[in-house]
Amino acid sequence: MNFLSLPVGTVLTLLQLLALSVSAAPVEPSGALAIPLARHYVGTAPLVARDGEKKPDLAWLKSQENHLRGKIHNQLSNFEKNTGKVLAGFDKKEKRESNLAKRAVAEESLTAEQGGSYWQGAITIGTPAQSFLMDFDTGSSDLWVPGSSGGTGNKYTPSASSTSKDQGRTFSISYGDGSTTSGEVYTDTVTVAGLTAKSQAVGYATTASSTTGATFDGLVGMAYQSLSTERAPPLFSTLYSQGAVSSGLFAFKLTASGAELSLGGLDANAYTGAVTYTPVTQQGYWQVAMGSANVGGSAKVSNRQAIIDTGTTLIYASSTDGKAFYAGFPSNYPLSSFGYTGYDGYYAIPCTGSTAISLTFAGRSFSIPYASFVNQGYVGTKGSTRYCLASLIASDSMGLGSTWLVGDAFLSNVYSVYDLANNRVGFATLR
Repeated sequence: MNFLSLPVGTVLTLLQLLALSVSAAPVEPSGALAIPLARHYVGTAPLVARDGEKKPDLAWLKSQENHLRGKIHNQLSNFEKNTGKVLAGFDKKEKRESNLAKRAVAEESLTAEQGGSYWQGAITIGTPAQSFLMDFDTGSSDLWVPGSSGGTGNKYTPSASSTSKDQGRTFSISYGDGSTTSGEVYTDTVTVAGLTAKSQAVGYATTASSTTGATFDGLVGMAYQSLSTERAPPLFSTLYSQGAVSSGLFAFKLTASGAELSLGGLDANAYTGAVTYTPVTQQGYWQVAMGSANVGGSAKVSNRQAIIDTGTTLIYASSTDGKAFYAGFPSNYPLSSFGYTGYDGYYAIPCTGSTAISLTFAGRSFSIPYASFVNQGYVGTKGSTRYCLASLIASDSMGLGSTWLVGDAFLSNVYSVYDLANNRVGFATLR
């Protein structure tokens, strides 16, 4: 179009419309229903007092690593069974199985408990309602609760619900730390934050390791159906498809106080500024492209895939990426330098510092405060410098390949948004 040939009034009108189209930000759906979340730990808390110091319970952290190793292997296998395809970029099945077998032998003494921190909220199942305290996990896809002999918390009784239906099939999940969950699949009415999903698949766990349900009753998986052991839509997918929520958005605020899960929209009081979205690259996990991992203001690792997982405490990357990442700090040591053995890929950096740390998504960098990154606890002293365990673990045995697993060490510092309708993940600054 030749703007010079148009009348001045027309040109001004076109310029005004163009400005509006560029500057207008999309309006995020509001009016979401939110449930409060509380953070609890399975096993002992990650920091324990020894010799007057807050030190990491390394066996606790190692046990989560082992649990995640098995969880990832199961989910990748489920994806292959459910879709007939393979999630690209992860280790192949044979390598994952080999790593599971090796670790089961080498780390048996460290896996007595399933370590991890979990964000828990209340739901009800059945008619009349049976109440449960559940872990909400974006890194898995199944909903299960203990049955009469499963776990240690509240028990689900299908026969006491007029809306329960036995689906005539079973489910089984085995983890790398030796814990298991298995049982029968039912459908029933499930209610969360006043929202009701009808005929939702519910795993009735007749066998569950005592550690699996030590401080919560069960699990609400919020990833894609393709990862499901139960071969059924996850709870939020059911809520959305049945019209119980008006939008396909849910979001997490994972702060020490005031943590919450919003369903069907965003809580405008939880974040400030714009939400930066990035597309889901493979519909299994909430998996997105990570532009870079930055230390000291420069990218140390670039162009990686990342799983965004509220069910993971730390951040996991390959040994190569971990080495490159920690090279950005003025000082770093492997944990073995402080006399610890069996913790390859664990690093310590000075307990106090000002080195900038961030992850970049869709061209925008989101900071991890230094104090938050070293809050795993004190491990030793070099000269006059105190060193603390850092929150990124470098491991080649998780089955992740070059993919990063991004957990609470990052997510507790941002408002994270999951858009099922548009298959994208968003991040915003916490208010």
